[in-house]
Amino acid sequence: WGAVSLWGLKRDVSDHCPLVLRYDNHDWGPKPFRFNNHWLNNKNFRKVVEGEWASYHVNGWMGFVLKEKMKHLKGALRKWNKDVYGNVDTKIGDLTDAIELLELKGEQGGLTEDELLERKGMFDNLWLLLKSKDSLDFQKSRSKWLREGDANSSFFHACMKSRKRYNSIVALKKGHTWLSKPFEVRKEVVSYFKNHFEEVTWERPRLDGIEFKLLSEGEFKGLEVVFEEREVGEVIAQSDGNKSPGPDGFNFSFFKNFWGVLKKEIMGLFLEFYETAILPSSFSSYFITLIPKISNPHLITDFRPISLLGSLYKLLSKVLAMRLGKVMDSIISKNQSAFIKGRNLADGVVVVNEVVDLAKREWALGRDGGLG
Repeated sequence: WGAVSLWGLKRDVSDHCPLVLRYDNHDWGPKPFRFNNHWLNNKNFRKVVEGEWASYHVNGWMGFVLKEKMKHLKGALRKWNKDVYGNVDTKIGDLTDAIELLELKGEQGGLTEDELLERKGMFDNLWLLLKSKDSLDFQKSRSKWLREGDANSSFFHACMKSRKRYNSIVALKKGHTWLSKPFEVRKEVVSYFKNHFEEVTWERPRLDGIEFKLLSEGEFKGLEVVFEEREVGEVIAQSDGNKSPGPDGFNFSFFKNFWGVLKKEIMGLFLEFYETAILPSSFSSYFITLIPKISNPHLITDFRPISLLGSLYKLLSKVLAMRLGKVMDSIISKNQSAFIKGRNLADGVVVVNEVVDLAKREWALGRDGGLG
């Protein structure tokens, strides 16, 4: 089944509300590449990645080289995934049937040594397929508080269905008209947010005469040193590998597991960026996805847009943010509690509450003392 939805319409002269049951099987276009974490469980996967990465040679500046090699790797992984995991449910069923036949034969007259080895290989392959399916379920569910080993449960399947239903746009209401066809929904979304984010000319406030705190010479030099392999690797290790990827399709689980393979080209990219402050324009491309503000959105205003950036752009941003984080305390006032690592937006509220409580107590003590 495709997207099935049930709509309750307003009643007119009847005392019943009409119900509209819709079945939509619209084609929203090709699905983008997504790195699946369960691929890491396959014993041959590392050889595939290392082989494809080493065999594909590109000349040019490092940003272009890295972009082209990742593009080639995506194509190779698509094909590999189709060959190995295509029709995974069918493969699981075939292996289960084959194992059952060998089990029955073993009960009747025993198995030869070759048949025992064959059965063991079938069990190994079946375990890998089941594990890959569980891992994919975990990744799709986006549940962070349970272990991946618990993925094959009704809870995770419910999470996947709920998340898919929550993120789906079945139709949008424009005035008194419902838009349900893909091209109608796309047109309405693009038109609305294009007008919404159109720059408005206005007189901006000036900052003349305001004195800003300055960095010390040591802090200043620390921001301008050449990028090191250690700090880039540290950022990769600390990043969440289950976050949704951007246009390139790779998440940080990929970079964590293949840092040794990729670091030569990645550090070359960082060195070029350090010297030129230029990145390939494709690195700054992103997916715009709409997040519902309410439980049952119908209007385009019920959604807010977020951007899903590419992995290399996020990696560079995280490295720069880590450097800035080391000097933020020197230039940001202690009174600024929001958007600073180690500080909390609620800190200011807590301080104000404490001041008000203290003032009340002192006022009460003064009042009682005066009466006495």
